[in-house]
This record gives sequence, C-alpha cells and structure tokens, in this order.
Amino acid sequence: EKGTSSRSTGPLPADPQVVPAAFPATMTVLEVNEAVIIDGVMYGEYIFSHPQCIPAELVPVVKVFQICWAVVSMCQSAFMMTRMPKVPWEAIYLPMVEAIVYVMAYTGNGYLKMGSGRVLPWARMASWLVTCPVMHGQISGMTLIKYQSIPINPMVIAASIIRVVMGVTATIVVTEDLKWAFFGCGLVCLLFEYASVYTIFAVTIGDFADAKTDLGNQVVARLKSIRSIFFVAWTAFPILWLLSSTGTCVIDENISAVAYLISDAFCKNFNGILLWSTTWGLLNGKWDR
Repeated sequence: EKGTSSRSTGPLPADPQVVPAAFPATMTVLEVNEAVIIDGVMYGEYIFSHPQCIPAELVPVVKVFQICWAVVSMCQSAFMMTRMPKVPWEAIYLPMVEAIVYVMAYTGNGYLKMGSGRVLPWARMASWLVTCPVMHGQISGMTLIKYQSIPINPMVIAASIIRVVMGVTATIVVTEDLKWAFFGCGLVCLLFEYASVYTIFAVTIGDFADAKTDLGNQVVARLKSIRSIFFVAWTAFPILWLLSSTGTCVIDENISAVAYLISDAFCKNFNGILLWSTTWGLLNGKWDR
C-alpha cells in the first residue's frame, strides 16, 4: 500500500509506470510512497521529496478539449491544402503537428514517467522543437536583419533550438541548482529571440508605413496584430512551465493542459491564419514593399 514500507523479492505489485512489472528473484525491492529502492538505488526520489509535483490525472472535460482541438487543427491543415499553391507549407505543417500532439495527449501517450518519478510531457516539448524554428522562419521571411555584417535571422532559429533543449534538460534534471541554471540559459535564448523578432517586426512595419498607401496601412495593422499575438502567446509558455509540474508545481495539471492548448491555438493556429491571409490575401505571396 502506498505510504507504507514493505520489503519483498521477486515481482512487486506496484504501479507499472513506476517500476517494471517483474524483477529477478535475487533483486531486493523497497517501496516507500512514490519512491522505489531497487538494490540500493532509489527511483522516484524527486517525487518522494516533492509530493506536490505528482501530476493529477486529466479530467474527462480536458481530454475532450484536447481531442476536439486535434480535430480542429487537422481540419485547418486540410483546408490549407485546398488553397495550394497559394499557401506556404508552414500553414499546413503547423496545425498538422498540433493535431498529432493533441491526439497523443488525449490517448495518454504524450507523457513519460522518468526514473526520478517526474513526468516528462515529451510530446509537447518535441512539438516545440519542430515548430518554433519553423515559426521563426516565417517571421524571418519579412526582412533580413544584421549586426554589422552578421545575419541575425539564422541565429534566431539556432537560439530557439537551444532554448527547447535547455527546457527539456531543466525538466529532466533533479538537482535544483542545475534545473534553474538550464532554465536560465533557455531564458537568455528566449530574450534574444524576442529582441530579434521585435526588430524584424519594427523594420517591416516601418517599411510598409513609409509607403503611405492603403495597402501599406492594411499590412501595418495586420502585422501589429500578429506581433501582439506572438509575444503574448510565446510568453505564456515559460510562465506555464514555471507554474506547472515541470517547474514549481503551483498549478494543477488540468489547468496547465488547457492553458497550453489556448497558447498553442494562438501562436500556431490563429497566427498562422493571419500570416497566410496577409502574405497571400494582401501581398500575393511576398513581403514586397
């Protein structure tokens, strides 16, 4: 029973997500709360010392939101396919990734329980790795910015990859100092991304505003909306990481799951539609001034 200590050899009637279903007959197992000691090695030690970080099971209504959003995202991707060739591949790819991620979340296959006892939302973090550089690529197409003679745009994409790797590492490690060190490194990368993206938007908005045409004014208004959605939605992710079971364990997993879904909807789906309708609805596929 959880909360008591028992010593046994051979198979242990424990949660198969915590320990393997069976052990060699010579292996000594001690189960204490959420932790399991196998031949002197403790598994689940982080959860044992941080019981508040045990993620709650998702309630049915949250799972309904997830599967519904997966269907909506797949429909969006299919709709974008019907617009070809007047649609960038990113507008098809991003909602398709969303659909896959939320199907995995709905089925429970988007999470892994690590040896420390913590839960790694690997599907969510994998989606960051395969979508953030793509979204930066979309924004980088607006204009090229440089520091002296060094192009900054490719560095932004590299920084986004490093940031996600730092975030995954911070989620995995159990040493508090290392955890926050990796998080800090990721935050530095994010701030560099923010500064670069803001500069790209500022230059592009300035160029279209200088044109002093009705079309230019429409593009400026659309770009300001895209910029606002970008910064608000992207800022939500590190905050949610901090507050949920991956960080300080302040909010329930059900709350963070819904909040992540809403942030994904704005930064990938809605912004993708706005970018597509701007580049093809107003500019015929190019950011020509």
